[in-house]
Amino acid sequence: MTFEKVNNNSSSFRNWLVKPKSIKISILGVFVFIASISIYIVGKQYINTGANLLSADKASAALIARTIQDHNNKILESLTFYAQKQSFIDAVKKKDVAETRSQLALLEKDRNFNMALISDKRGMLWSNFPVSPVGYSISYRDWYKEVTVKWKPHISGIFQIMTADNPLAVSFSVPVFDEKADPIGILAVYEKLGFIADLLKPASLNQNTTIYVIDQTGNILFDSKSLLQKQVTGYSLFPVIKKALTENKKQIEIKNQETNQDANYLSFAELETTGWLVIVQRDIQGNLSLQKTGNPVTIIIILALLFIILSLSLIYFRNTIVFKNSHEQMLSEIKLLESKNIEREVQYNMESRVSHTNPPLIAWDHSLTVVRVGRAFEETTGWSREEVLGKKIDLFLPENSKKETLDRISIAAKNENSAILKVPILHADGKISTVHGHYIMTRQQAKQDISIYDGKLERRILERTGNLEAVNRQLEAFSYSISHALLTPLQNIEKLCDTLKEKDPEKMDDAEKNYLEQIYKETTRMGQLISDMRKLSHLNRSETSRQSVDVSKIVREIMDDFKQKYPEREVAITIEKDVVIGCDELLLKIVLESLIDNAWKFTASKDRAVIKFGTTLKDLKPALFIRDNGIGFDLAQAHKLFSTFNRVDPCTGLPIAGLGLAKVQRIVDRHGGEIWAESKPGKGTTFYFTLSP
Repeated sequence: MTFEKVNNNSSSFRNWLVKPKSIKISILGVFVFIASISIYIVGKQYINTGANLLSADKASAALIARTIQDHNNKILESLTFYAQKQSFIDAVKKKDVAETRSQLALLEKDRNFNMALISDKRGMLWSNFPVSPVGYSISYRDWYKEVTVKWKPHISGIFQIMTADNPLAVSFSVPVFDEKADPIGILAVYEKLGFIADLLKPASLNQNTTIYVIDQTGNILFDSKSLLQKQVTGYSLFPVIKKALTENKKQIEIKNQETNQDANYLSFAELETTGWLVIVQRDIQGNLSLQKTGNPVTIIIILALLFIILSLSLIYFRNTIVFKNSHEQMLSEIKLLESKNIEREVQYNMESRVSHTNPPLIAWDHSLTVVRVGRAFEETTGWSREEVLGKKIDLFLPENSKKETLDRISIAAKNENSAILKVPILHADGKISTVHGHYIMTRQQAKQDISIYDGKLERRILERTGNLEAVNRQLEAFSYSISHALLTPLQNIEKLCDTLKEKDPEKMDDAEKNYLEQIYKETTRMGQLISDMRKLSHLNRSETSRQSVDVSKIVREIMDDFKQKYPEREVAITIEKDVVIGCDELLLKIVLESLIDNAWKFTASKDRAVIKFGTTLKDLKPALFIRDNGIGFDLAQAHKLFSTFNRVDPCTGLPIAGLGLAKVQRIVDRHGGEIWAESKPGKGTTFYFTLSP
């Protein structure tokens, strides 16, 4: 009962899938499913993008701070090195202007400063390079005051150099000590603010953020939006940031006081020795929203490709899997159903005639020989089973009604659906009573009746087979049309990618370019799948033309084509000579091209690849093989190799979407052969196949 219920459910599903509108409903369901995934992914990305970007801002601030810190440390190390040279110390002690300027010239050559100078410990400038007037006090400079407090190296904040163009600069200064460790002067260099922009050029600054570098007093040293700074400008939010630093914060949110809405996020990092700050400022309502909506287009395009693939899979499932199997299932179900009907009818006739347990019962065959009696007959008539079975029925009929009873029995025997007769029977003690009796069909007669039913069954099978073949032809035509129609959206996706790429390629980051490359790759593979589906449909309709074919020659031509296509590959090729079989030449070439293409791909990682074609015996029958020393695969995945939309990934050795080997299996099946594979991961693969003559 359970088997029949499952069978009915399966049949109902197939019947539903055959209806024309079913495929539309199924594809609509796939579309709703993909759309739901798109909404979920895009929505989740929108929620998480803000946090990810702010985390990236914090990392950028720390990276920029380390870059500037390393630069400053190297300058101080160079200055300290010169200040500790004995020749330099002697020149400073003597106030030898010529010698110190030659030393400063070497320093300028090493570090490419804008100006280097030496003052005594009271702040009187007495030597410099490039050469300019000397002999005046620079003790008013903040950097001089900071150095003389503790006589330690110091990096100043921003100030203007008193020259013709009044450039903005910072100073790096170290004290000069004599042999007794007493200070005898200060060595300082000025570097224009442009050095910060030069340091950050190799880094890819985000166009949606503003980078600030400010000194220890809150003045701006660098502004990524305004590189031509000509005057000292304070950073308005410096007090807020200093307060945040005291609270050990690295990122704060600044709200617009008028609207009380999110305005900016500030991520910052402090330079350890100078007190300078690197600030990454991001406008939440502006550029962050642009970042959030940048990637969903790519995601939607990729999911659109997935929708096309799933739709093709559904169509192919409807066309190939369900209806390929339904032909055999329908024949089996029809035969099973008819056999059950015959069995029920025979059983019903038997039971309706002989299985009545209440009245006395006797049965005979076509020769009027008794073949069955019931227990009630023995109890009623006094005759035992042994006494009655095998005897003629007329021996137990009363003489006065024997002729009439035999006539009724004869008439009933001619009717295949004869009713149970009431027959007078002579008891063992001479009494007479009426019992139930009927004619039982012989085995030979039953076989004749079953033969009639078989004829009816064959006619029904032929009729339904014809209908099924007509439906299959319609489905093949439908599949071919759908495959052709799906090329249009695929071409539209490629045009959209071209538009995105040509619009402004310099504004695309590496991730976006990678997305475009992936889309191109997937559209190419999608086009190959559609092409393979059309070839499969063509294989179903085409007739095979067998002839004697030189397989070795075909393999050699295919190998030569691959050598020309990949001239840089070093592949050792072995081809068995004079292999000739009877088959369809065009179809065999498709099989060999697919298998050799697999071997060529899966040996790409080998320094010296090996591919061999030859023959062997399988159950005393010739079998052809293609062998390689490629990456191989796990035989646990072998059952997926020849399935539709499955193939082995040349990088991982695992089955992925494809039609190549399914197409090969279809051709081998049409030749009455079989195909199988032997492989081990890292040990290569061998594909064997046979073709019946």
